[in-house]
Amino acid sequence: MTYILIFDKILLEVSFLNNWICNNEYSFNNKDFCKIFDFYVLKTPVNDVNQRGITFKQRNFRDANEVLNNMKKIVPELFLIYNCIDKNENLEEQLKMNGIFNHLEHPFEYAIFKRHDKLGKTESFFYYIRCALAHGSFCVHKYENSTFYYLENTYKEKGKHSSTLNARMILKEDTLLKIIDLCNSRI
Repeated sequence: MTYILIFDKILLEVSFLNNWICNNEYSFNNKDFCKIFDFYVLKTPVNDVNQRGITFKQRNFRDANEVLNNMKKIVPELFLIYNCIDKNENLEEQLKMNGIFNHLEHPFEYAIFKRHDKLGKTESFFYYIRCALAHGSFCVHKYENSTFYYLENTYKEKGKHSSTLNARMILKEDTLLKIIDLCNSRI
């Protein structure tokens, strides 16, 4: 199914089943973007993902659940649609069930993602943000007075023509920064 959208005077044709089109500009001159990239990509709290990573335990949290519980307090609006599904479930169906058909239609926060095979729910959330940023699978858009990061993670197995959708999230820049501050608050 294809949708024609007009957003900020730009005409986009978006197919729900295709990857998000993420070719807009971003800048390492933006200090907030640099802080987000540095934390989620280079210093990710997910174990064994990056040499520079600082894990939740090294950040003096008991475990990732403690981080998740604190996230719920500082950014409760994110948890209106925050869904970690089993790796065998269809992520696109979950998006449809929540009324989400394309990335420019919803200027509100949500996170729908599959649980990674080797990670817990919270670690999977951080991992997919990291992968979206590290692999360039993101867009940054302004809507009214907020900046939104549109993040996606897909996986393509060798020899297959199509990719598996693992995560789609829309997170406010402010939310990403609050989570960074929370994770850095104990080191």
